[in-house]
Amino acid sequence: RWIVQGMPYGSEKDPVVTRIEVTPDRRTMAAGGEQQLVVTAFYNDGTTADVTRMAQFDSNAADMAEVSRTGLVKTTDLAGDAAIMTRFQGLV
Repeated sequence: RWIVQGMPYGSEKDPVVTRIEVTPDRRTMAAGGEQQLVVTAFYNDGTTADVTRMAQFDSNAADMAEVSRTGLVKTTDLAGDAAIMTRFQGLV
């Protein structure tokens, strides 16, 4: 039945993500430190949701700061600046 319907993905009335916010947005960490990131999605109907477990994370300097699939950042012994890119439903 789903295929006959044209394989719809949701409804046009479903809320759409308009932006995401990562908390904390900045952090200075000591060597060997850990920080859990939280990703909040803001929808066009005014609702919000914690989407941390569904977001994707990448470090631009994995030799300084590693990030897990669940958003846990761990710093190594190397000093320097690192950025964590967070994506959810096409938003960065």
